[in-house]
Amino acid sequence: GGKLLTIYFPTDSVLTGAKTYYGDRDDTHQENIHWDGTSNDNTNGRAAGIPGSYWISCWQGDCGTRCRIFCRIKRFPLGWKGLTDKVQREENRDFRDCQRNLRKKRSEGGRSPGCVEMDNYLLENGVIPDSALFMQLYGKYMEARGLTTMEEAIESLKKDAEEAAKLQSLSFNMVQSGKMGYINCDFFPGKGMTNLINAEVKLPYARNIDCKLVFTNYKAIMPAGYNGKTYSFNNVPPGEEAWLVALMIADDQPYLFLEKVNISKDLPKIGFKKMSAEDIAEALKKLD
Repeated sequence: GGKLLTIYFPTDSVLTGAKTYYGDRDDTHQENIHWDGTSNDNTNGRAAGIPGSYWISCWQGDCGTRCRIFCRIKRFPLGWKGLTDKVQREENRDFRDCQRNLRKKRSEGGRSPGCVEMDNYLLENGVIPDSALFMQLYGKYMEARGLTTMEEAIESLKKDAEEAAKLQSLSFNMVQSGKMGYINCDFFPGKGMTNLINAEVKLPYARNIDCKLVFTNYKAIMPAGYNGKTYSFNNVPPGEEAWLVALMIADDQPYLFLEKVNISKDLPKIGFKKMSAEDIAEALKKLD
Protein backbone atom coordinates (compact mmCIF):
# COMPACT_ATOMS: atom_id res chain seq x y z
CA GLY A 1 0.00 0.00 0.00
CA GLY A 2 0.96 3.61 -0.41
CA LYS A 3 1.95 5.99 2.34
CA LEU A 4 0.84 9.60 2.77
CA LEU A 5 3.83 11.91 2.91
CA THR A 6 3.61 15.53 4.05
CA ILE A 7 6.60 17.72 3.20
CA TYR A 8 7.30 20.94 5.13
CA PHE A 9 9.62 23.62 3.78
CA PRO A 10 10.40 27.26 4.71
CA THR A 11 9.44 29.92 2.19
CA ASP A 12 8.94 33.67 1.90
CA SER A 13 5.38 33.38 0.60
CA VAL A 14 2.74 30.78 -0.13
CA LEU A 15 1.03 30.20 -3.47
CA THR A 16 -1.72 27.73 -2.70
CA GLY A 17 -2.50 27.07 -6.38
CA ALA A 18 1.07 26.48 -7.53
CA LYS A 19 1.83 23.27 -9.44
CA THR A 20 4.78 21.81 -11.34
CA TYR A 21 4.34 21.60 -15.11
CA TYR A 22 6.35 19.76 -17.78
CA GLY A 23 7.61 21.30 -21.01
CA ASP A 24 10.25 21.11 -23.75
CA ARG A 25 12.55 23.91 -24.89
CA ASP A 26 12.14 25.02 -28.50
CA ASP A 27 15.03 23.76 -30.67
CA THR A 28 15.21 26.98 -32.69
CA HIS A 29 14.13 29.63 -30.19
CA GLN A 30 15.71 28.63 -26.92
CA GLU A 31 13.85 31.32 -24.99
CA ASN A 32 10.52 29.54 -25.69
CA ILE A 33 9.11 26.63 -23.71
CA HIS A 34 6.34 24.39 -25.07
CA TRP A 35 4.24 23.35 -22.07
CA ASP A 36 2.27 20.14 -22.41
CA GLY A 37 -0.48 21.29 -20.07
CA THR A 38 -0.12 18.50 -17.51
CA SER A 39 0.97 19.08 -13.96
CA ASN A 40 2.94 16.87 -11.64
CA ASP A 41 0.02 16.61 -9.23
CA ASN A 42 -0.59 12.86 -9.13
CA THR A 43 1.52 11.88 -6.13
CA ASN A 44 0.26 10.39 -2.88
CA GLY A 45 1.82 13.22 -0.95
CA ARG A 46 1.23 16.88 -0.26
CA ALA A 47 3.36 19.90 0.52
CA ALA A 48 2.69 22.99 2.58
CA GLY A 49 4.94 26.04 2.66
CA ILE A 50 5.25 28.02 5.88
CA PRO A 51 6.42 31.59 5.26
CA GLY A 52 8.94 33.07 7.67
CA SER A 53 6.46 35.87 8.37
CA TYR A 54 4.14 33.35 10.04
CA TRP A 55 6.66 32.64 12.79
CA ILE A 56 7.37 36.35 13.17
CA SER A 57 3.77 37.60 13.32
CA CYS A 58 1.42 34.68 13.95
CA TRP A 59 3.05 31.94 16.00
CA GLN A 60 1.44 31.75 19.44
CA GLY A 61 3.62 29.16 21.09
CA ASP A 62 3.22 25.41 21.58
CA CYS A 63 0.30 25.88 23.98
CA GLY A 64 -1.91 26.57 20.94
CA THR A 65 -5.22 28.03 22.13
CA ARG A 66 -6.40 29.61 25.38
CA CYS A 67 -6.61 27.17 28.29
CA ARG A 68 -9.98 27.68 29.97
CA ILE A 69 -11.80 25.95 32.86
CA PHE A 70 -11.85 22.35 31.62
CA CYS A 71 -8.31 22.64 30.28
CA ARG A 72 -7.14 23.87 33.67
CA ILE A 73 -8.85 20.97 35.45
CA LYS A 74 -7.04 18.49 33.16
CA ARG A 75 -3.71 20.20 33.84
CA PHE A 76 -4.14 20.19 37.63
CA PRO A 77 -2.14 16.92 38.12
CA LEU A 78 0.73 18.40 36.10
CA GLY A 79 0.93 21.25 38.60
CA TRP A 80 1.38 18.80 41.46
CA LYS A 81 3.93 16.82 39.46
CA GLY A 82 5.91 19.99 38.88
CA LEU A 83 6.52 20.36 42.61
CA THR A 84 8.98 17.48 42.54
CA ASP A 85 9.82 17.06 38.84
CA LYS A 86 12.16 19.71 37.47
CA VAL A 87 11.40 18.95 33.80
CA GLN A 88 7.64 19.16 34.38
CA ARG A 89 8.12 22.35 36.38
CA GLU A 90 9.91 23.97 33.42
CA GLU A 91 7.20 22.77 31.02
CA ASN A 92 4.52 24.24 33.28
CA ARG A 93 6.37 27.56 33.38
CA ASP A 94 6.66 27.63 29.58
CA PHE A 95 2.94 26.84 29.27
CA ARG A 96 2.02 29.70 31.62
CA ASP A 97 4.27 32.11 29.67
CA CYS A 98 2.61 31.01 26.43
CA GLN A 99 -0.86 31.54 27.89
CA ARG A 100 0.11 35.05 29.04
CA ASN A 101 1.25 35.87 25.51
CA LEU A 102 -2.06 34.62 24.11
CA ARG A 103 -4.02 36.82 26.54
CA LYS A 104 -1.81 39.79 25.67
CA LYS A 105 -2.38 39.34 21.92
CA ARG A 106 -6.12 39.10 22.50
CA SER A 107 -6.12 42.33 24.51
CA GLU A 108 -4.20 44.02 21.68
CA GLY A 109 -6.95 43.28 19.18
CA GLY A 110 -6.90 39.54 18.63
CA ARG A 111 -5.63 37.54 15.70
CA SER A 112 -5.18 39.32 12.38
CA PRO A 113 -7.20 38.13 9.34
CA GLY A 114 -3.93 37.17 7.63
CA CYS A 115 -2.92 34.93 10.53
CA VAL A 116 -6.37 33.33 10.65
CA GLU A 117 -6.16 32.63 6.91
CA MET A 118 -2.72 31.07 7.36
CA ASP A 119 -3.96 28.99 10.32
CA ASN A 120 -6.73 27.56 8.15
CA TYR A 121 -4.32 26.86 5.30
CA LEU A 122 -1.94 24.95 7.58
CA LEU A 123 -4.81 23.03 9.17
CA GLU A 124 -6.11 21.97 5.76
CA ASN A 125 -2.65 20.61 4.91
CA GLY A 126 -2.18 18.79 8.20
CA VAL A 127 0.59 21.09 9.42
CA ILE A 128 1.04 21.80 13.14
CA PRO A 129 3.30 24.87 13.48
CA ASP A 130 5.03 24.06 16.75
CA SER A 131 8.57 24.50 18.04
CA ALA A 132 9.57 20.98 16.97
CA LEU A 133 8.64 21.75 13.35
CA PHE A 134 10.43 25.10 13.55
CA MET A 135 13.63 23.40 14.69
CA GLN A 136 13.42 20.97 11.76
CA LEU A 137 12.96 23.82 9.29
CA TYR A 138 15.46 26.27 10.75
CA GLY A 139 17.90 24.06 12.65
CA LYS A 140 20.73 24.62 10.14
CA TYR A 141 19.84 28.32 9.96
CA MET A 142 20.26 28.58 13.75
CA GLU A 143 23.44 26.53 13.80
CA ALA A 144 25.06 28.74 11.13
CA ARG A 145 24.29 31.86 13.21
CA GLY A 146 25.07 30.48 16.65
CA LEU A 147 21.44 30.79 17.80
CA THR A 148 20.19 28.51 20.58
CA THR A 149 16.53 29.41 21.16
CA MET A 150 13.49 29.72 18.93
CA GLU A 151 12.95 33.27 20.15
CA GLU A 152 16.45 34.26 19.01
CA ALA A 153 15.85 32.63 15.64
CA ILE A 154 12.50 34.40 15.11
CA GLU A 155 14.13 37.73 15.95
CA SER A 156 16.87 36.93 13.43
CA LEU A 157 14.25 36.05 10.79
CA LYS A 158 12.55 39.37 11.48
CA LYS A 159 15.82 41.21 10.96
CA ASP A 160 16.45 39.24 7.74
CA ALA A 161 13.00 40.23 6.46
CA GLU A 162 13.62 43.89 7.24
CA GLU A 163 16.99 43.83 5.48
CA ALA A 164 15.46 42.03 2.49
CA ALA A 165 12.81 44.73 2.23
CA LYS A 166 15.48 47.44 2.28
CA LEU A 167 17.53 45.59 -0.35
CA GLN A 168 14.45 45.29 -2.53
CA SER A 169 13.80 49.00 -2.18
CA LEU A 170 17.37 49.87 -3.17
CA SER A 171 17.36 47.38 -6.06
CA PHE A 172 14.15 48.92 -7.36
CA ASN A 173 16.15 52.06 -8.16
CA MET A 174 18.05 50.02 -10.78
CA VAL A 175 14.86 49.12 -12.60
CA GLN A 176 13.46 52.62 -12.39
CA SER A 177 16.74 54.23 -13.35
CA GLY A 178 16.82 53.02 -16.93
CA LYS A 179 13.41 51.39 -17.31
CA MET A 180 15.15 48.04 -17.59
CA GLY A 181 13.81 44.51 -17.48
CA TYR A 182 15.05 41.37 -15.79
CA ILE A 183 16.61 38.48 -17.70
CA ASN A 184 17.94 35.03 -16.79
CA CYS A 185 20.47 32.56 -18.16
CA ASP A 186 18.21 31.79 -21.17
CA PHE A 187 18.40 35.33 -22.54
CA PHE A 188 21.63 35.21 -24.56
CA PRO A 189 21.22 31.61 -25.83
CA GLY A 190 17.75 32.68 -26.97
CA LYS A 191 19.41 35.31 -29.17
CA GLY A 192 21.42 32.62 -30.93
CA MET A 193 24.68 33.50 -29.17
CA THR A 194 27.28 30.77 -28.74
CA ASN A 195 30.60 30.40 -26.87
CA LEU A 196 28.96 31.79 -23.74
CA ILE A 197 30.67 31.49 -20.35
CA ASN A 198 29.84 31.36 -16.65
CA ALA A 199 31.22 34.42 -14.86
CA GLU A 200 32.00 34.17 -11.14
CA VAL A 201 32.13 36.87 -8.48
CA LYS A 202 34.46 36.13 -5.58
CA LEU A 203 31.79 36.93 -3.03
CA PRO A 204 30.33 34.38 -0.59
CA TYR A 205 26.54 34.14 -0.62
CA ALA A 206 24.71 36.07 2.11
CA ARG A 207 21.03 36.88 2.63
CA ASN A 208 21.81 40.58 3.09
CA ILE A 209 23.59 40.93 -0.29
CA ASP A 210 22.04 41.50 -3.71
CA CYS A 211 24.34 41.07 -6.72
CA LYS A 212 23.46 41.79 -10.37
CA LEU A 213 24.88 42.46 -13.82
CA VAL A 214 23.34 45.34 -15.74
CA PHE A 215 23.71 45.09 -19.52
CA THR A 216 23.04 48.66 -20.62
CA ASN A 217 23.25 47.76 -24.33
CA TYR A 218 20.28 45.43 -23.81
CA LYS A 219 18.54 47.45 -21.08
CA ALA A 220 18.61 44.22 -19.07
CA ILE A 221 19.36 43.21 -15.50
CA MET A 222 20.60 39.70 -14.67
CA PRO A 223 20.42 38.63 -10.99
CA ALA A 224 23.32 36.49 -9.81
CA GLY A 225 22.90 32.79 -9.19
CA TYR A 226 24.74 30.76 -6.58
CA ASN A 227 27.00 27.87 -7.61
CA GLY A 228 27.53 26.50 -4.11
CA LYS A 229 30.59 28.63 -3.44
CA THR A 230 30.17 32.11 -4.89
CA TYR A 231 27.78 34.27 -6.89
CA SER A 232 27.79 33.49 -10.61
CA PHE A 233 26.21 34.58 -13.88
CA ASN A 234 25.61 31.74 -16.34
CA ASN A 235 25.51 31.91 -20.15
CA VAL A 236 26.88 35.43 -20.55
CA PRO A 237 28.88 36.68 -23.56
CA PRO A 238 32.63 37.16 -22.90
CA GLY A 239 33.88 40.68 -23.53
CA GLU A 240 30.39 42.19 -23.31
CA GLU A 241 30.31 45.50 -21.45
CA ALA A 242 28.18 45.56 -18.30
CA TRP A 243 27.88 47.10 -14.86
CA LEU A 244 28.56 44.87 -11.87
CA VAL A 245 26.33 46.01 -9.02
CA ALA A 246 26.27 44.68 -5.47
CA LEU A 247 24.15 46.01 -2.62
CA MET A 248 24.46 45.09 1.03
CA ILE A 249 22.58 45.99 4.21
CA ALA A 250 24.51 45.49 7.47
CA ASP A 251 23.27 46.85 10.81
CA ASP A 252 20.76 49.07 8.96
CA GLN A 253 23.60 50.64 6.96
CA PRO A 254 23.49 50.30 3.13
CA TYR A 255 26.64 49.60 1.12
CA LEU A 256 27.22 49.73 -2.64
CA PHE A 257 29.70 48.36 -5.15
CA LEU A 258 29.33 49.67 -8.71
CA GLU A 259 31.89 49.10 -11.47
CA LYS A 260 31.84 48.85 -15.26
CA VAL A 261 33.31 45.54 -16.41
CA ASN A 262 33.95 43.47 -19.51
CA ILE A 263 32.56 40.01 -18.97
CA SER A 264 35.13 37.32 -18.16
CA LYS A 265 35.13 34.10 -16.16
CA ASP A 266 36.53 35.93 -13.13
CA LEU A 267 34.80 39.21 -12.37
CA PRO A 268 36.40 41.87 -10.12
CA LYS A 269 36.52 41.41 -6.37
CA ILE A 270 33.72 43.24 -4.58
CA GLY A 271 34.72 46.15 -2.35
CA PHE A 272 31.68 47.68 -0.66
CA LYS A 273 31.44 51.39 0.08
CA LYS A 274 29.26 52.75 2.86
CA MET A 275 26.66 55.13 1.41
CA SER A 276 23.27 56.61 2.24
CA ALA A 277 20.17 55.35 0.41
CA GLU A 278 19.93 58.73 -1.33
CA ASP A 279 23.55 58.55 -2.52
CA ILE A 280 22.98 55.02 -3.82
CA ALA A 281 19.95 56.14 -5.79
CA GLU A 282 22.05 58.94 -7.28
CA ALA A 283 24.95 56.58 -8.11
CA LEU A 284 22.62 54.17 -9.92
CA LYS A 285 21.74 56.92 -12.38
CA LYS A 286 25.00 55.95 -14.12
CA LEU A 287 23.11 52.97 -15.47
CA ASP A 288 20.99 55.20 -17.74
